[in-house]
Amino acid sequence: QPHDMAEVEELTAVDLEQAVKLTPDPNKDDVFHADPAYLWKPQRARGLFGGQLLAQGLYACMQTTPKDFHCHSMHGYFVRAAKTTPLSYHVMHVRDGRSILCRACRAIQDGEVVFICIASFLRHHKEQRAVEGHQVDMPLVPQPHTLPSWQESFAAHLRSQGLTEDQLKARVLVPALPFEYRSCHQVPSKPGEAVQFMHSGEPRATANHWMKTHRPIQSAEERIHQCLAAFLSDYGVLRTCLLRHPDAKVGLMASLDHSIWFHGPFRADEWLLFHSDSPRLAGERGLGRGHFFNTDGTLVMSVVRQADTHLLPPPP
Repeated sequence: QPHDMAEVEELTAVDLEQAVKLTPDPNKDDVFHADPAYLWKPQRARGLFGGQLLAQGLYACMQTTPKDFHCHSMHGYFVRAAKTTPLSYHVMHVRDGRSILCRACRAIQDGEVVFICIASFLRHHKEQRAVEGHQVDMPLVPQPHTLPSWQESFAAHLRSQGLTEDQLKARVLVPALPFEYRSCHQVPSKPGEAVQFMHSGEPRATANHWMKTHRPIQSAEERIHQCLAAFLSDYGVLRTCLLRHPDAKVGLMASLDHSIWFHGPFRADEWLLFHSDSPRLAGERGLGRGHFFNTDGTLVMSVVRQADTHLLPPPP
């Protein structure tokens, strides 16, 4: 195992562009296969990272549409926990209109459906004069270059818990992420509670963090950046359900569904601010929602995600 920060950074620099791409089946139309070598299952997770299923499902749908159509929204349902074994995506043409296309996709593993999604596409039109619109304002937060990296923050947290440098080298690998992540809430956590490290131990309503790919993406094509952002959109949105319950323990948190709306072009290899909150947690269901802004404050994407959420009351 690597033992210095340079090796840790290399470990986390997974090629996300390969992780979202699929290979077309040579014998069947509208069927695509994932490379198991690039499937990511986070530590202690029940199955594959949900954002990867979203990204690959969207990528599969995109391969069946003309290039002058762009995705404006997608909606996905997580049916079963997926594994790091062969996985195929089967696309159905729901509608082929002149201006609007609709695709449905099933991800199948070991003969069972593990994920389904539907995506809608609009044809690109020449710029036309239109009534000026509106958007929500980006919150005032520190710029990403002023914030420590995820690894630096986690290492500082472990030092605050009294770990030696040798212990630190062994533990710092635990939170390795395949993308850049910088939290705007650098607050020490309680020992053994990773969620408390990621978010403040004090009750609050919102979370803000910056995200982007580790490496520059050579392609300027809007589609690949949408797929990469779909991957990123899964990280942290459900944790906002826990912000108002800092003392509760998580008995279960299993994703149910996830929706994305793409508002305009952006690059996933440039910093995006993910501002998220949770409108409701009740009846063992938690709802998280969020907005992605680029660095100039433009709202480029919105997401909503729901999970089966069981919180255990704090000990008396």
